[in-house]
Amino acid sequence: MSEPRLAQPQVFVRELVDQLLAVDAQLIARTLQDRGTSPEGIANTTIIFDAKNRLSYKGSHTPKLFDRLFRGTNEDNKGRGSVIRVGTRLRGRDLTPEEINHTIDHELVHVAQTDRGDFAPIIGNLAIWGGLIGGAVTANRSISKRTKRLIPRVAFTAVGGVIGNRIAYQLAPHERQARSASANGNMAAITKK
Repeated sequence: MSEPRLAQPQVFVRELVDQLLAVDAQLIARTLQDRGTSPEGIANTTIIFDAKNRLSYKGSHTPKLFDRLFRGTNEDNKGRGSVIRVGTRLRGRDLTPEEINHTIDHELVHVAQTDRGDFAPIIGNLAIWGGLIGGAVTANRSISKRTKRLIPRVAFTAVGGVIGNRIAYQLAPHERQARSASANGNMAAITKK
């Protein structure tokens, strides 16, 4: 008896990435299934690999609804499900296949959390945004007692927001789950050509 066909996510390999890296969509689908994602959740997942030079993150997971709100409607985010965007460059440096595999593995955990209806991503995202706002307000309040000049106040507020955001990101329950689940680093869906 043959095994039923596994649902496949949509995979888009953009720009120069397709010349450098090979993507195993079947392994990505099996990983999603192993993480507890439903066949419908797998089929509704879109994964985009691009060579954009990012400054602060290697990858992101977004529900397609929010992706449409922030990026407009296109072939990447039609329908329901999740969009994973994975970059191959960070601060001008090409990422290794191992780093890209670790990133995609981490983001696949978020797809599984969303598909299962876990509450941790909601709590975690509220904490991350709350950390940003709390850090910015705290920094603004502390500098406003020392100066009334606009530029130092704006700069200090921005730095406080970033610090609050990063602390909350480290503490967010869904991020901690994703980091621990992808910590073994044995996924090899991305290889050099």
